[in-house]
Amino acid sequence: SWLLAENWVDKDGGNRLPIETDCVVISNGCPAYPTLTLASAAFHQLQIGPGAELTIANTPITIASDLVCEGKLVLSGTTVLSAAGDVTLAAGSLTAGAESVFALVGEDEQSADLGGNAFNRITVTGPSVTFAHGFSTTFFRCEQPRAVELRFSKGDTYAASDLRML
Repeated sequence: SWLLAENWVDKDGGNRLPIETDCVVISNGCPAYPTLTLASAAFHQLQIGPGAELTIANTPITIASDLVCEGKLVLSGTTVLSAAGDVTLAAGSLTAGAESVFALVGEDEQSADLGGNAFNRITVTGPSVTFAHGFSTTFFRCEQPRAVELRFSKGDTYAASDLRML
């Protein structure tokens, strides 16, 4: 369970729940992988290792720095995952529910290697994002009151059923 302190080990070897300044690392080999179901959550970084899994259910979550997923990330229900740093998702690593939102909210240039994964909704609010390895999404929104620069890597497939630049 996410809410059991003994399931977590901090950098000093103590047991406590992850906090906003932590780099949360979920490694493979756990007897049970966590499901995050809180009113909200925020972390400095999030890393999901190969063979590991994290399910986020109906929880708004903010990652202040980098998000790296080499395992499995499940966004279920009304989850909104906001990433302010660079994002790297391995191919096939994401399961996005029909109401989930993946938001790129960096205040500076962001790199988003989305690994060809399928999303429900991608929202961009930052000034500059470079996309790599493709994606598909039902909704793609660029919600930026000033000029925004979006770059897409050559040769990859990017698909959106509903594209809006607001």
